[in-house]
Amino acid sequence: MLLTTREVAKRLGVSGGRVRRLIYEGRVRAIKIGGRNLIREEDAHFERKRNYPRLVSHHPPPIKSEEGR
Repeated sequence: MLLTTREVAKRLGVSGGRVRRLIYEGRVRAIKIGGRNLIREEDAHFERKRNYPRLVSHHPPPIKSEEGR
């Protein structure tokens, strides 16, 4: 069964843009038909098993001074 990027995004709990990025990076196989990327259902399940790191701040939290106590 072939799925659209929107259907795959919904199943994986990510955005459609994230699915398109994974296709562009070659991490998800897709077939382009009529301008639409179609993904085999088996390939969508493969990506679900991977863990993606969450974005974290590169700035450490401010240090509380001793004077503020």
